[in-house]
Amino acid sequence: MPEHRDASPAIELKGHAVVLGGGIAGMLAAGVLADYFELVMIIERHVRDSVGTAAATPASDRSTIPVAPAQILSKATQGQLERLFPGLSAELSADGAAPGLRTRLQFTQWPIEHHLVRRLTGVDNVVSLVGCDAAGLIREGERCVGARVLPRTRSAAVRTVPAELVVDAMGAGSRLCLWLADTWDTRVPIERLSAGQLAEPADTFARTPYLRRRFHHAERLPGGVIALGGSLCSLGSGWAQSLNLALYHTDTLQRLLREETPTGSGYRPHLLPRLYFEAVLRIPCC
Repeated sequence: MPEHRDASPAIELKGHAVVLGGGIAGMLAAGVLADYFELVMIIERHVRDSVGTAAATPASDRSTIPVAPAQILSKATQGQLERLFPGLSAELSADGAAPGLRTRLQFTQWPIEHHLVRRLTGVDNVVSLVGCDAAGLIREGERCVGARVLPRTRSAAVRTVPAELVVDAMGAGSRLCLWLADTWDTRVPIERLSAGQLAEPADTFARTPYLRRRFHHAERLPGGVIALGGSLCSLGSGWAQSLNLALYHTDTLQRLLREETPTGSGYRPHLLPRLYFEAVLRIPCC
């Protein structure tokens, strides 16, 4: 059983999961999935501190990643973070995180990334494949059974990574809607938001689109693939709620997986996407 949290009732680890995107949302998702899958592989395009790197000959580096402003953690999501990674709030405080407005914990992006990498590196069944772009999904009937990845090197060929569950954590630039349309003829409505619709001021840090991808409105959803974080609801790279939303999404995923695997019998991939996308509707700004 992974050591990043307190032991839960014994569940037989089965199958593989793939997380597209190795940022904060992707690592949070990997932390959840490690309790339910035999192997969790994070696919990340940039060179960065990586969790249990499996293979990489990358052609880019972390210097190309924009620096995000401070994140503010609400008391509710701070509790979710603690349940997933016990003691992490104290470690962030020791690294200089400060109480923000109304006792919220406030910190910059890199410290939490560093601590998440360190925590997940100690989890045997979580690895990462860096220097690779996600290039598409693998279809088997009405199910997604893996992802296609393209190493960012000259003359590299697309490779396939089989998985029982693919989690899109690619953020605002996610191509999942395009892949669903091309592979399953599934159309996902995209709602573009104005600054006046947001609960906090508009992002002045970067011109990141404000949008919601309405997967729950799609007439048909393939089994075995979901989205979270900015891939589901993008509110600007500098918006203080981005980390909170990712924690709400991963908390929802964890709850559904726990309900689906009460005796270790394995989750039902054809049901999870619909259950998940309907559940996150109850989260503010989703």
